[in-house]
This record gives sequence, C-alpha cells and structure tokens, in this order.
Amino acid sequence: MSSKISIPDVFDSNQYEPAERFQRWRERIAPAFSMERPLLTGDEYQAKHETWDLGGMVFARAAQSGGHFLRTDQLRRQSGDHWCVLYLKSGIDVASANQTAGMQESISTARAGDLGFYSLAQTCRGVMREMKALTLYIPRESFAKQARDFDRLSNSIISSPRAIVLGDYLQSLERQVENCSTEDIAALGQATRAMVAACLSPTVDTVKEAETPELWLNRTKAGRYIRENLSNPCLTPQHICYAVGVSRSTLYRMFEATGGVFRYIRQARLHAAHKLLTEEQTARRVGDVAVFVGFTDVSDFSRAFSREFGYSPSQARAYASHGGSGSQVVEFRDPNASLMSWLNRRA
Repeated sequence: MSSKISIPDVFDSNQYEPAERFQRWRERIAPAFSMERPLLTGDEYQAKHETWDLGGMVFARAAQSGGHFLRTDQLRRQSGDHWCVLYLKSGIDVASANQTAGMQESISTARAGDLGFYSLAQTCRGVMREMKALTLYIPRESFAKQARDFDRLSNSIISSPRAIVLGDYLQSLERQVENCSTEDIAALGQATRAMVAACLSPTVDTVKEAETPELWLNRTKAGRYIRENLSNPCLTPQHICYAVGVSRSTLYRMFEATGGVFRYIRQARLHAAHKLLTEEQTARRVGDVAVFVGFTDVSDFSRAFSREFGYSPSQARAYASHGGSGSQVVEFRDPNASLMSWLNRRA
C-alpha cells in the first residue's frame, strides 16, 4: 500500500545571486502577473513561493518584498481563465482592474486578514507591499454553476461572515497540506472546491457539500497526531479526541471509510515499522522495531505485519539488505510542477 508524500514546488530567491533575484521571481510568477519593478533591490529583495497541485486547483504560499505588477491582455490570453482567491497574512495589495466597456475601473486594497477575489480574465495593475499571502487559483470550468456569482465578486475584498470562514479554511489548508499524501491531496482538492462554492456562492446544495471539509481537516489532524505518537502503547481514541478536539462519535465517523480508527492506528504502526526495517542504515532487531512503533507483543506484530505486506519482518529486512527497495513512503514531485504548467493545464 503506497502512501506518497506530496511536496510543493518551491522557489526561493536566496538560491540566486542578489543581482538576479528579482528577475528570477518575475519568471516564477509570470503565469499570473508581470512584475514590473521591485520596491527593494539587491540583497534586500526576498521572495519565497511554494505551490501545490490540488487536482484542478493550485494552492500557493508566498512571502515577498513587493513590487509593481501588471496583468496584460496578452498574458490573460496565454494563461487561461481562472479566478484567484487571496488571503493576505501581512502587508498590502492594491489592485486596479479594467472592467468591461461602459463600467468604471475597479480598485481594491487588501490588508492583513483580508480575503480578496480576483479574475485573471481581466487586465489589471497594482502594487504589492512586503507581504505574505495564501492564494488559491481556481479554473472557471470547475465552477461553471457559480460563475455568475464569482464574476460579481471579481476584484473585491469580501468581508461577509462566510469569507471569514474561507480565510480560516485557507489557513488550515496551509497547515495541513505540508504533510498530506498524494491520496489525501485529491480528497483535499474536493473538500476545498466544496468550501469555496459554499462560502462564495452559498446555496442549500453547496453548504451541505461543504460540511465534508471540516470533517476531513479534523481527520488529517487526527492522522498526524497518530503518526507522531505511534510509540505510545496507550494511544487510544480518548487521547486522540482530546488532542484534536472532537467527540468520540465524530472520531469514529472520521475513520469509518478506512475501516475504523483502531485499524488506522495499526496500519500506521505497521507502515512505520516497514520503513524502519527497510530504510535504516543501522539495523535494529525486529522486536525493538515492534516496541518502537507501539506494539506490546512481538508475535502479534509479526503476524499483523505478514498479513499486511505478504511477507515477514525478517524477510522485509533481508530483501532491503540485498538491494531491494521496500520503502512504502516516498517523496513525490510532479515533474512539471510549475505555476505556468498548472495554469495552462487547467485552461
């Protein structure tokens, strides 16, 4: 059973010489905006940008020194028709978007804690001042039913209670996405899509569908707590409920689809043991590995391990020592993981 960890595509200006940092940042962000000139230069200019593909959407975390930007008509045609949800953690973002014929130019100013909504189908110009932000790029085709509502929100700062919920969700998404498996990323994309629709175009159907994301986020939090506490033989539903802040019935419902919370704990322990047995340079005894991942009975561990993987712990170690790869957890990176490729792929 493979559980690949999805890692982001990362840009860090510190990897480049001071003289080329801004130009490199321009190239990175070019699918969305054309950065015209920086507010800081040389050693002072900093930019870090991480992106995750959520299976139809792109989630990005950015910290940058700021600068003036444009979105030209040519750029709009090149990178497709997307909306952009921006949660500003710090700094200021001022955007002036050109509207359709007969309408005035729309100007919006986002400050820390604001949620902005923008259409990449519009040309715009503006300035970003030393900011940290979370951005969700969503293709129009994924929200065809909500398109009219979304277009009315374009280039605006949303201050409704549901917008506050969406801002909180994006912050939770930031915390959760770093340790997600590729399988979880797909589910997270569905949950995020439901949350965006419910918050920005609320109907009975979209609000009902969005009940899933909170459950999913709590499940991810519980899963992380379990993985971090595998060596505790007293890891119980009561401990997990207290750590996550959910009731026992909610905890059971969270893991119902995977066979229950006890099965999840056992599988997590077995896969952690498999990793130790096949990857460690310094060999531990099988019994020591069993105890380390939370089993109190070595025989029980060996039987459970054999049922899960089809071979014994000793065989797993022997296979790895002869050059085989028994690892069940590997890093995964999309070979085309760039903002441009993702935006073009969704166009």
